[in-house]
Amino acid sequence: MPNQLPAAVIFDMGGTLEDVITNDVTHLECAQRTLDFLAQQGVRLDMDAAGLLDIVLPRQKQYHAYSLDSCRELTPFEIYSDWRFKDIPMDRDLLRAIANELAFIWETTFYQRSLRPGTHEMLEELRRRGYRLGVISNTACDSQVFFTLLEYGLLRTFDVINLSSLVGWRKPHPIIFEITARSMGVPLDRCVYVGDTVTRDVIGSRRAGYHRCIRIDSRLTANSDAEASAGAAGGPTREDADFVVQSLLSIPAIMDSLGLLPA
Repeated sequence: MPNQLPAAVIFDMGGTLEDVITNDVTHLECAQRTLDFLAQQGVRLDMDAAGLLDIVLPRQKQYHAYSLDSCRELTPFEIYSDWRFKDIPMDRDLLRAIANELAFIWETTFYQRSLRPGTHEMLEELRRRGYRLGVISNTACDSQVFFTLLEYGLLRTFDVINLSSLVGWRKPHPIIFEITARSMGVPLDRCVYVGDTVTRDVIGSRRAGYHRCIRIDSRLTANSDAEASAGAAGGPTREDADFVVQSLLSIPAIMDSLGLLPA
């Protein structure tokens, strides 16, 4: 009798479903948009974009190190109040009200995003075969991933979208993988995860007990894996995914080979 249990393919967002660029130009643009937004809220800082970056970037690096070590993701308010804007005098009640909007500016400007070629076709093929589809993303913003998927015309494609900012735990902690699978009603050993990093995506999905993991390289892969491997939580690793692909369009055939759905 064929197996009637559901199966799922769950994706990382930045670097996997989308290409991400970050550089000095995007950093300055983010800082200027932040200053402009703050001015609209009645907060005028006596500095230019470069001056704001001089304050915010060292604190962001400290937060990044903390999150790598602990696998914790704080709320947007906590990130801005205790880390990014710790050295900027500002009314904390106002900051609480606008923190997610500040995080949204960061996620959409500090990082510039575009959908990978073939994403729509690949997801349509998986959906046609009967897989449940999900997203797990490490992000400091509560709304950016939903907004971006809506912009791509993909929001309704996914059964479950889980964010570290909402769960409170970041990949590679297994709990965010476990919560996502259970929310989809799919056993852990019938989930396949697709990501671009070893230290977050491959290790995290394996720790959670996912059936297989697939990896695709991105502009972020080498730096992200190097940072995590140097930190206390990651440790050096040569582990890699079960499958490494050059195109997302390879994924439906890989899923066919795994035999998770009835023939």
